[in-house]
Parts: sequence; structure tokens; C-alpha cells
Amino acid sequence: EKRSSTHTRTTHSRYNSPFPSPNMRPRQLSASFTLVCALVLCIGSFSRASESLVFELRAHQEQCFFAHTSIDTPVGLRFQVTMGGFLDIDVKVTGPDDKVVYSGDREVEGKVSFVAHQTGEYKFCFSNMMSTVTPKSISFSISAGNDMPDEFAMKDHLSPLENSILLLSDGLHSVEEEQEYMKMRETVHRNTAESTNSRVMWYSLLEVWVLIALNIFQLYYLKRDFEVKTRI
Repeated sequence: EKRSSTHTRTTHSRYNSPFPSPNMRPRQLSASFTLVCALVLCIGSFSRASESLVFELRAHQEQCFFAHTSIDTPVGLRFQVTMGGFLDIDVKVTGPDDKVVYSGDREVEGKVSFVAHQTGEYKFCFSNMMSTVTPKSISFSISAGNDMPDEFAMKDHLSPLENSILLLSDGLHSVEEEQEYMKMRETVHRNTAESTNSRVMWYSLLEVWVLIALNIFQLYYLKRDFEVKTRI
């Protein structure tokens, strides 16, 4: 008697998961891991350079910085005076054609964003001409668009995992900018607190010396009044 064997087929539903399947072969899993690592390294190498710089600007001086930018590229400037005087500075941004893009007088901090209207070098100048003696310490950062090629970031050429990594990269960049801004704010508050503490200390020492001088004067004055004057 022939036994009829029944074969049961199990169908697995396919779906576009952004993560590697656990049933993948080691060779496929290794290839996917290599692709993800290469993508992360490319994102890191093409990320925008917006590290903050700190410099000291003396009285009656002006210092300028340059950034080469292509047309229709978003440009950003973030600055803050961290130490010196009333914590104010004059800021001026000009384009390659000497056209004034932004100008501000006696500003403590600020954030400037614009789109490059022309390809060339943009000039970012900080002026301390209004100060007579006091130098100023300035912290600033310049970001010139995204240097990642357009064909690298096209959604049609990327998988869901790669799109997620790109979104994560943008989010990390935003967090980095906020951290730089909070770092500048913390520097300003720390310098203000240290300056206040120093002034309180000197005022306290001055008050002590004034009290000592008054006590000496009072003792001398009272001693002179109680002296017995004898006639010859």
C-alpha cells in the first residue's frame, strides 16, 4: 500500500524591513554590515564643518574670516561675545561682489542665515572699533550648506535603512549645533559669575580695610580727647 505523503509548504511574507533579517546568510549579513559602515563613514566625511572658534579681538581692531561658497548654498553664522566690556561687537557679512548681506552694531549674540546669491568668497567681519581699551573674546561658527553630493543623497538610490541613517545624521547635526550654542552660553554665564565673584571679593577687602582705618582713627581721636593736659 502506498502511503501518500503530504508536503506542507510554509510561505513567508516578504516585507521591506530596514534591518537585516536574522535568516540571512553570514555572507549576506557581512555585506549588509559593510554597506552600513561605509554609509556611516561617508556621512561623517561629508558632514558640514561648523565647529566653533574662539578668538580675542583687541580695541580699535577688526578681524575678518572668509568662506568659499557656491551659489544657492545655505550659509549660517552663529556668534556670541563671551568676555570683555559690555559684551557687544559689530558684525558685518559681505558677498563676493562686496554687497552687504548682514550688518549689526553692538550685538551680544546672534544667528544669521542666508542663501548665497553668488559663487565666491564671503567675508565675515567682527569689529571692536567702539572700544577704547577693553578687548573682546568672541566665539563663532560658520556653516556653509551641506557638502554631500546630490547623487549620494537621492532617495531613489537609497534603501529604507540608508534613509534612516541620513535622517539620524541630520538629527545629530542639529543636536551638535545646539550643544555648541549651549556651550557658548555656558561660557558667558561662567565668565559673568567669575567676574561677579572677583568684584565681590575686592569690594569685601576694600570694606575690611576701610573699617580698620576707621577703627584706628576713632581710637586715636578718643585717646586724644581723654588725654590730661597739664599746665607748666
